[in-house]
Amino acid sequence: KPSFFGSERAFLAGAPHDGFFLERVQNELQLTGRIEGQLYRLLTEPGGYCYEDGGLTICVNERGAITLDDASSPPSNSHTVEMGRYHTLVTLLLGITDTTRIHAINAPLTAEQ
Repeated sequence: KPSFFGSERAFLAGAPHDGFFLERVQNELQLTGRIEGQLYRLLTEPGGYCYEDGGLTICVNERGAITLDDASSPPSNSHTVEMGRYHTLVTLLLGITDTTRIHAINAPLTAEQ
């Protein structure tokens, strides 16, 4: 069962324990996760997501096409993107933002609408 933190401060204080923190960043949702001590970020954007794994940021559109984010430089060394972590974040984000069931994590989002 994933652990969710109610604030960025609590998320940072909770290190090294794994967990997730959901926030709104410039009208988009961002899910930050700490999995096995590594930080990952998933940001919604029109038509897809941007995923940051600490080494680079990729964007995945709704058709599944993957591109390097404009602000991300190609890595100087070989870098493998762990897409399993990407899919974990997407699945969690879709589940926790589903407003057909209101809970502590998505209640603030529904209040904004």
